[in-house]
Amino acid sequence: MSFYNLPKSTRRLLRFSQCRLFLTSFVIEIWPVLTLPLFYLGLGLLDLFSYMPWWLHALTLLAFIGTMLFFIRRAILRLKWPDVRDIMRKLEISSHVAHRPLNNLTDHLFHGTRSEDQKLLWKKHLLRAREQLTQIRLLQPDRSLKQQDPRRLGFLAILIFAVGFYFAGDNRNMRITQALTPPQEMAEIVTPSWQPPLMEVTAWVTPPAYAGGEAQYLHSGPLKSIGGKITLPQDSTLTMHISKTRHFPPRIYVDGARKDLIFNNEGHYSIDIDFTEAGVFEVVMKRFFLTRAHWTVTSVPDQAPQIKLEEKAAEVESQEIEWSYSAADDYGIAKLDMYISPDSSLQSKLDKAPLTPEEKRQYHFPIAVPQDPPLRQLAETRTTDMTESVFAGQAVVLSILGEDTGGQIGQSNPFKTVLPMRQFKHPVAKALVEIRQTLAWSDNAAERLNAWTRLRGIATAPDQYRDDITVFLALSVAHMTLERLVASPYSRMNQKTEDQWLKRLKNVRELLWKTALHIEDGSLAVAARDLRNALEQLAEKMEKGDMTEEEFQKLAAEMQETMARYMQALSEELREKMQNEQKSSQENQQMSQELMDRLAEKMDVGSMFQQWQQMSEGGSKENMQKMIEQMRKFMEQMDPEKLKNARPFDNKEFENIGDLQKLIEQQQELIEKTQEEKDRQEQKQEQKKDQQGKQEKKEPQNKKDGDKSKELAKKQGEIRKELGDISKKMDEKLGEVPEPMAEADQFMKQAGDGLEEPDIPAALKSEQEALEALQKGMDQELERLADLLENVMMIGSGGQPQGPQDGERDPLGRQDGDNIDTSDLDLPDEKERTKIQEIIRELRQRSNDYQRPDFEKEYYDRLLERF
Repeated sequence: MSFYNLPKSTRRLLRFSQCRLFLTSFVIEIWPVLTLPLFYLGLGLLDLFSYMPWWLHALTLLAFIGTMLFFIRRAILRLKWPDVRDIMRKLEISSHVAHRPLNNLTDHLFHGTRSEDQKLLWKKHLLRAREQLTQIRLLQPDRSLKQQDPRRLGFLAILIFAVGFYFAGDNRNMRITQALTPPQEMAEIVTPSWQPPLMEVTAWVTPPAYAGGEAQYLHSGPLKSIGGKITLPQDSTLTMHISKTRHFPPRIYVDGARKDLIFNNEGHYSIDIDFTEAGVFEVVMKRFFLTRAHWTVTSVPDQAPQIKLEEKAAEVESQEIEWSYSAADDYGIAKLDMYISPDSSLQSKLDKAPLTPEEKRQYHFPIAVPQDPPLRQLAETRTTDMTESVFAGQAVVLSILGEDTGGQIGQSNPFKTVLPMRQFKHPVAKALVEIRQTLAWSDNAAERLNAWTRLRGIATAPDQYRDDITVFLALSVAHMTLERLVASPYSRMNQKTEDQWLKRLKNVRELLWKTALHIEDGSLAVAARDLRNALEQLAEKMEKGDMTEEEFQKLAAEMQETMARYMQALSEELREKMQNEQKSSQENQQMSQELMDRLAEKMDVGSMFQQWQQMSEGGSKENMQKMIEQMRKFMEQMDPEKLKNARPFDNKEFENIGDLQKLIEQQQELIEKTQEEKDRQEQKQEQKKDQQGKQEKKEPQNKKDGDKSKELAKKQGEIRKELGDISKKMDEKLGEVPEPMAEADQFMKQAGDGLEEPDIPAALKSEQEALEALQKGMDQELERLADLLENVMMIGSGGQPQGPQDGERDPLGRQDGDNIDTSDLDLPDEKERTKIQEIIRELRQRSNDYQRPDFEKEYYDRLLERF
């Protein structure tokens, strides 16, 4: 039988009839499956189950489920695709066509009998069958829904559902849920008390160390359908802990590849998925062939830092080069280094220059970058002192090399510029720098010989550099060394002697530079330069991290020595500047050298040096790093060049100090005279007692003794009047009279009254108390003046003045936290400070007690010098 022997229109008719019969059968069989749930839900929407006992509701629900299963099974068994032979026969019968034309057209002639007559007869037979096809009509179904549901119960169910849906209103969901849910009493009977534990999953992502982030939790709790899109930095780790699963653990797939779980203990598994490559990854968790978790993870690679060096440079007032840069990174900048290389146009000149290989190479120094936390963007303007470099005044190329927290390296654009040269004003310093330049860049022996001759002439004229013995010795050493290098130089035939010759010539140039700085700026500039170089060397060594403990201790010891020289030079500079300012005032307002030394001690930076020294002696690299940062900030504010430009100090500030000093001297002189008068009267009383024996009658005081006491009382009154004038000036300037001044006034009044009576011992005690109060007032005034002087220095050097809170100042008088971090320093508390003040007060009382021997008072004076 060949179905394709039929015409196309007949074949379409057969297919359409076949589908029509199947759809008719499908609707008839599925009709109970569709209408029965509507009927049951309609009863629920009408809230009939609320009025039923629980057992009747349970029976109805079970009957509904059983009936549904029956009708579904019957529909599955009855539904079959109609056979094409049956369709053709039904079409022939329903169309009343004789001789079965559809069957004949699908038949064929038997192979054994194929004569020409038979074939001709067969063709006529087929032609007659084709003519009968025009009588074939569309097959009508032999079944109908009316036969299946003669009483229209299905439509009744639809009507009940529609009525219930309308009247249920907003309670539709609740009533449907109540109808489909077994009653609570049935659930307690049927449901077992033990429930298997649900599998729990805890998943989180740990970013790499260079990203600096915290772990990100994705899910924690019972397993359910979880997932989403995640963007992570490269080298992140996805960790999953799976618990409460025994025999059937889930399976993990990454881009289709299965990953093995790690068995921890019974029912507990874990897995770490590392995203070491960039790209998009599909992480899937499956259990029982169902996808329970699906994450789309995008691993983003770490980008190299982007660094831009502004193509402009400026020369600041101190001849330093000022340059600006900006740097950015996706996760954080770890390190920046500045490189200064000679320009290509300088190469030919550099090849001939008598410089060491180290001097010909590029200069490199680190740029301080905050690391707690690392910054993602950084832009600043910095200044660098390159005046000592042999490339000062020459064309160079600046570039910055940066490294991020992930180890990626980025480089800035190169920038060509000319390094500024230091301009010296002193003629000797200027000449030494010119000789240094000749020795650095000239390969002509005759020019070097002329430089040596010129240096000898400078060294033999000490009056040109103020007969400074330090300069004379330095020039003598440089002259003698250069004489051996120029007049009879080492043989330059082999590399060893060539290196020695270049190193010795380099030492001469360095000595000439230090000497020029000493002449131009003084010892502070040289000390600051040595300390700055030592700081950079130590910071670079610590940054590389390749130091042994012995090397670290050696560098720390060298740092302490350099630091001590710098602090000594700084103290001398501050002392000299303060004295110069005071000498410019009127002659009668000048203070004694002893008082100037006391004021200088108030300004002494030794306490800060001791703190730095303690930090370096501990051997801790963290403390050493803190000390380096603090010293860098301090040196920026106390720059020698800027310190010279500090604005003049108001000389009137010294007036109170000078007057108070004179007042203390007068009070001391009065105490001495009172003590002499007391001793004289006691001696006179002893003589009278010896003459009169045991006579206890007190002799009246003669007129001469009374005149002497009145003279001392008058002197005390004059000193008190001068004290009143000084207190009035302080009141006008400070807005109040210092407490020690008021106490001194009261003690002087008591001393004057005692001298008038006369009661010499009581008067002497009041005079000593007045002197102690004056000395206390002098200390306060010296501290105030020291603070003012430090403010002048800081303002002149670009720093910030002190605030009004004296209790929040660091050892140099600056606001705590503004310039130097002292949060980690062990400072004395209030109890300790009070105890120290009591000790100082007791030492002063004993030092001013004229009844004590001189050697004892000298001992107390030496103790007071320590405070």
